[in-house]
This record gives sequence, C-alpha cells and structure tokens, in this order.
Amino acid sequence: MKRSIDQVSASPFSTSTSSPGLMPSAPFSFIPTISSESALTNFSSQWNTKVDADDAKKEVNKDLSKRLSNSLQTVRFNMERGLLASDRPVFDAELSNLLSLADEAKSKATPSPSNNLKIDRQGSGFDRKLEEVVRIRAFLQFLEKGNLLQLSDCPGYSDEEYMGGCMQFCHDLARYSQGRAIERDANSVRIARDLTDEILYNLLKFDFKNGPLRRKYDGVKYAVKRLENILYELSVTDRTDDDDDDHDNGTAAAATRSSRLNTPELEGIQSRMETYDEMREKIIKRSREIQKSAKVAIFSLHRGDFEKADKLMKECETVAKELLPVIEEEPSLRYGSYSNGMEEYAEAKLFSVWLREDSRICDMGELELCNVEEYIGGLCDLTGEVGRVAVSYGTKRESEAITNCLATNLSILNSLEELNLSSKLYKKLGPLQQSISKLETMLYEISLINAKGGGVVSMDASGDVGMGGENEKD
Repeated sequence: MKRSIDQVSASPFSTSTSSPGLMPSAPFSFIPTISSESALTNFSSQWNTKVDADDAKKEVNKDLSKRLSNSLQTVRFNMERGLLASDRPVFDAELSNLLSLADEAKSKATPSPSNNLKIDRQGSGFDRKLEEVVRIRAFLQFLEKGNLLQLSDCPGYSDEEYMGGCMQFCHDLARYSQGRAIERDANSVRIARDLTDEILYNLLKFDFKNGPLRRKYDGVKYAVKRLENILYELSVTDRTDDDDDDHDNGTAAAATRSSRLNTPELEGIQSRMETYDEMREKIIKRSREIQKSAKVAIFSLHRGDFEKADKLMKECETVAKELLPVIEEEPSLRYGSYSNGMEEYAEAKLFSVWLREDSRICDMGELELCNVEEYIGGLCDLTGEVGRVAVSYGTKRESEAITNCLATNLSILNSLEELNLSSKLYKKLGPLQQSISKLETMLYEISLINAKGGGVVSMDASGDVGMGGENEKD
C-alpha cells in the first residue's frame, strides 16, 4: 500500500495512537528530563572556557617552541662542528638568539610563590628545552672557566631545570673527554673528571625521589666512571714519565675540585627540595584522610545514615581547608593525592544532594573547595552510586525510580560527551556507558516480569530473555 503525501511529509516519529503501526514511536520517550539540567550546563560552560584558554596558550606557544627547538639544534650542531673555535662571531650570534628565545619562553611561566624549585610552564614543554639551554651554557662555562655554571647566573630557571641541565652536562663532559683523549690531552680530561666527580659528590647529599631527576642522577655515576676509565687508559698508554703533579695527590686535588662549583648554592637547592618533599608527604598523608572519610560517607548514604555522612563530609572539608595554605604555597602539589581526595569528596557531596533533593545534581558553585576537574571526576563517579541505588530499586521492581536513575546517568553522559575531556576523565565514560546499558536492560526485564504477572527474568548466554517461575516449563 502506498503512503499519501501527507503521511510522507509528516513527523518521522508517531505521537498519536489513533493509527498504530503506521510510524515508529519516538525513542526513549519513557525517560523524563531531570530538573537540574542547568547545573550540567554551567559546569560544561566552565570546562569549555578552561579548555579554550589552554588551547589558546598552546597555540601561542607552539611557534615559540618550534623556534626554540630549531635554535637549540643549530647551536649544538655548531658546537660539535667546531664553529665555537673557527668562527666565534657567528656562533655568538646564534647563541644570543637562543638565549633571547629562552628568555621569551621563561616569560610564559607562572612561578611558584614560595621558591624557585618548580615553575609552571603551562604544559608547553618549555621546561625540557630550558633544561637543554642550561646544559649548553654549562658546557660553554666549563670551556671558558673550567667550573660549573651557577644558578645565580640563570635567572628565571627553576631549580629542577638547572639541576637537570647540569646532570646532562656531565654526559657532555664524558664525550668531550673522549675527543680530547684522542689528542692525548690528559689535562683537559682530568679537569672534566674532577668537575664531574665533584658534582656527583654533592649530588650524593640529595634524596631524589623517583622521577626524571633521579634517572638523570643515576646517569651521572656512569659519566664519572667513563671519565675515570678514559683517564686510566691514557695513563697506561702514556710513553712519557709524568711528574707527580700530573696525578691526583690528595689534598691538592680536593682543594682544586672544591673551587669548581658553588657548594652553598647547591646546599640551598637541596634545602628547598627537602622542604618540598616534607610538604608533599604532608599532603599525601592528610589527603588519605579526605579520601577515606569520603568513601565511608558514601557507604553511610547508601545505608541511609545521613547524620554520619554529614559528619564525615564535614571532616573532609576541615582537612581540605587545613591543606589549602600548603597548596597555595606550592600549587603543583594539588595534582595527585589531594586532587583524588577532593574528587572522592565531590562524589560524596553530589550523591548526598541527589538522594535528599529528588535527584537534583548540585551546581559546581556549591562545591567551593573543588576545581572543575575534581567536580567532573566526582560527577562521573556519582553515576556508579546512582547505578547501585537503581539495583536496590530493581529488587523491589520500582520501575519509576529506576527510570529516574537512568535519566540522571544519561543526562550526565550526554553532557560529558560534548566536552573535550582529559585522558583521565575520558576513561570514566566507559563504565558510565555500561551502567546506562545495565539500567536499560533492568527496565526491560522488569517490563517482561510485569507483563507475565511475576517470575524471574534472566539473560542467557545468547542474549535471549528467559523467564523463571512456574511459566518456565511451558
């Protein structure tokens, strides 16, 4: 039978029951709209603003980063090809351009207010490039004065960038010494060995945690060993009779080495690193209290013990406020344990409001202690708790309550899918999609049970729905 023109031009979804079978019905029409859509819209707007600002910074820094990389490559190439000695004016011009680009990169940073240990380079990757600049400057300082570049000569560089560059510089000394050994220049090799050995001696006083600096520090040991091997091989292959002055003789050698670097300056860096580690340990320890209290609060909310949950969430807020001065002093400490604890707290707070206020999702402004990333993380985790509530309703076959749970999770998923999420937050979408699928299956099974007038519905391996009870044998 052919459809009329009116039927073809009609709405694609049927909303009338007068002509059943002619057109399909609208999808998911049984899912209500939640009353807190504005909260989801607000946080989405704030997140998009943050992402747009970050993207704008990256775009601005992209060209500078490329020019800085090219300049680093040019200067290092000219150093290795001997331009430093053969055409110094050209080399100095290239070096001046590199230092100018480095100053521009340093101006893009947000320094930590407490000390110079860590500097936020806004995810631009400038920290690694500035470390390479320190490495080149340290090598030039060695060639000109035979000592180590000082941090005071590197304004605007963080302690970590300076330390990383100096550690990498030790490998340059090993390579340089091998080249000088080809020319039988034992004196230059000895100076390089003395400086590298003195650097290692001072680094032994540091307590490096697992990370980039720790790996670079381990590399310094191999550089010292390589230099000692080169010096030894030169000595056993030398056909001349050396005076005693050409070899290390205890006190004199130690006095010479001590003058090649600024020990008090390195001790200051060590002190700042120890202070940072103490703050970090404090944050990690107290953040566990936030996370534990928030988890117990969520369990209490599931059991209906709202009084205990409120008390535990209050404890979370108290600890978080106590740690805020430390976070403000060293912003890099927010990411990690503290942020994870605040994410758990956000989940507890969101779940509490959702249970008490008719499935309302509280606005991000109501969680003053959380930033937008922690709020979104808590929102993703909230869907798991909503799913658990839906299961409890499922045992009572309360379809309407389950439908409200499904509406909440579906609204959150739809809002999150529109955002450009970080990899950490994006991973949370998978479990959320699975939760929605389970809730839809649960509603379907309950509808079959109600249609049959009782029994138990189960899914077999093939995905077919089987109904338990008395009717199963028929």
